[in-house]
Amino acid sequence: MTNPQAHVSLRPICSFADHAGGALAVAWAANGTTLATADERGVHLWDAPKGVKLNDLFGPTEAVSALSWSPDGSRIAAAAGSTIWSWGSGGVARIASPFGAVVALDWSPDGRYIAWAGRGMDDPTIHVWDLSANMEIVRLGGGDAPLTAIAWSPDGRMIAATADDGMVRGWTPQSTEPLVRLRGHQDAAWSLSWSPDGRMLATGGLDGKVSIWDIAARSELRELHGHTSWVYAVAWSPDGRLVASGSGDPDAQDRSLRLWDPLRGAEVGQYDPAHGGIIHAVAWAPDSVHLATASLDERVTVWEIAG
Repeated sequence: MTNPQAHVSLRPICSFADHAGGALAVAWAANGTTLATADERGVHLWDAPKGVKLNDLFGPTEAVSALSWSPDGSRIAAAAGSTIWSWGSGGVARIASPFGAVVALDWSPDGRYIAWAGRGMDDPTIHVWDLSANMEIVRLGGGDAPLTAIAWSPDGRMIAATADDGMVRGWTPQSTEPLVRLRGHQDAAWSLSWSPDGRMLATGGLDGKVSIWDIAARSELRELHGHTSWVYAVAWSPDGRLVASGSGDPDAQDRSLRLWDPLRGAEVGQYDPAHGGIIHAVAWAPDSVHLATASLDERVTVWEIAG
């Protein structure tokens, strides 16, 4: 990883409006141009450089809470209520969770599996689904609080999750109990993102803090302070240089997008306010130059990073 400049600029270059009930999730495809966004009506695909809509993927009858592209960009998966939807060239597939609503999901790096987390204490577990066999292969439990977000490590050896109790936990895909337990947030931990080399993890919480963790050492490396409101979203840039975070709360405080140097623990850029509502999701494009944010103001904004 290389260190960024002392200051990094953020410039909004386009915005996609009319996300019913708020823009709830956003994800870039591997081609770096196709952007998926979600709201209470379904999933929408956009050509980000051209600023035009490509398609609407309907099917879900409940708000879409999470999105994840397959690593090769051939399929997009979405969680809506207790159903996981997957669209691709082969058509539409559905996986029904018998355990209730799904709060988060992520593809494995090899594209063979989807992991998802149940919502609330009725299902505080992670389910790993084998797509080719169309069956659950393992269930990762041992959590003592509702899960809020999950992410598969870049090498596929660990699945990490944040939870309502402020803890960060990590499992191997073969384990049934967490092998990693990290405490650093004083309120619910709400979002997480791996560094590209898989050595570190960034998390954001309702305590307004972004934390950088050394997974091997099981320790918190940095506390990044600057937000004065809930940090709903964090994302590590693909080139490893920056961590982006987005915040907000119902009282309209600090609806900012901030950029951090995770190695120095320093804020290097911000745009405040970035949205007129809570920033629910942040996602980097593969080029590490463009960034997308999704907000309850019903807009998704694409940003250009310079510096």
